Amino acid sequence: MSLRSCFVLFIFVYVISYNTFAENIKRFEGLIVNGTRLDQNNIEDLPLNISVITAEEIKLSPAQTLPELLSQEPGIQKSSQFGNHAVRSDIDIRGFGARGTQNTLILLDGKRLNDNDQSTINFSAIPMENIERIEIIKSAGGVLYGDGAVGGAINIITKTPSYKTKKYLIEQRAGSYDSIQTDAAVEYGNEKISLNLFGNLIHSDGYRVNNKLEQRSLSINFSYFINNTEIFLKSGISEQNLRLPGDRAVNFVTGIDEFSSDRKGSDDPFDFAIEEGSFLTLGFIHSFADNIELLVDGGYKTKESDIFVENSQEFRNASHANLYFSPHLK
Repeated sequence: MSLRSCFVLFIFVYVISYNTFAENIKRFEGLIVNGTRLDQNNIEDLPLNISVITAEEIKLSPAQTLPELLSQEPGIQKSSQFGNHAVRSDIDIRGFGARGTQNTLILLDGKRLNDNDQSTINFSAIPMENIERIEIIKSAGGVLYGDGAVGGAINIITKTPSYKTKKYLIEQRAGSYDSIQTDAAVEYGNEKISLNLFGNLIHSDGYRVNNKLEQRSLSINFSYFINNTEIFLKSGISEQNLRLPGDRAVNFVTGIDEFSSDRKGSDDPFDFAIEEGSFLTLGFIHSFADNIELLVDGGYKTKESDIFVENSQEFRNASHANLYFSPHLK
């Protein structure tokens, strides 16, 4: 066969193969990649590793605390220093370990709860009954919410009463180690106003000696609707008094094993940590058209903590104050 004949045969086979391949090509719809800090109607449609825990799922979950609920999600680990109502628990996304608090951003209604001293977050002051949903971004896409979100971000969205809502709730739970928790809630909504009021009281002696917990918290969400504008006010206060039992020494070389001999005991009967916090947010949302919305809000957040450690004869007092202002045009 001549070279010319081979070339013609090759072209013929190529054309037939190309037409057959072209007929089997799967054509996909266009992919839009975007990112935003503003609310999304369908956040699960964003090109990120996102999961959402709804209010119904929270209600059906056996978890008693917020860190326990979050730890049930794949890729999220919880570590608790004291185990008493998950107080001073750390949440870690994607296994950063000891640096988890530096790389996991926690937000409440889009406002960061992480403080610059990298201290733990008082999750027990956030009533689970007041949570509408929890949005979890388990990837570096969480940096859209700010720094400290390399591992991911968790945005806790609180409830807004629907139109013509009147609900009142008082709930009390009792458990082992003299644990008593009281929750009270009021929800009211009509065409002009929306009101959420939640109170929480916790008392527990804890599993360990010198592990007593006393906590009180109160939060309020208020909105006023006029024409195309929503004016809102969010505020909350919390007080927490926690006794610190310290560690249990284990040294197999010297034969010391306090964990096995007296795991409930404490060598630090006077250590304690007291924390008081408050926040206030005021803002408005105005809709200019169906696809144009302006959100302007500002606020003030404070936290003061006192810690005493007897072994080191150390008393520490720390105060934090954050002033923020965040306008958004959507």
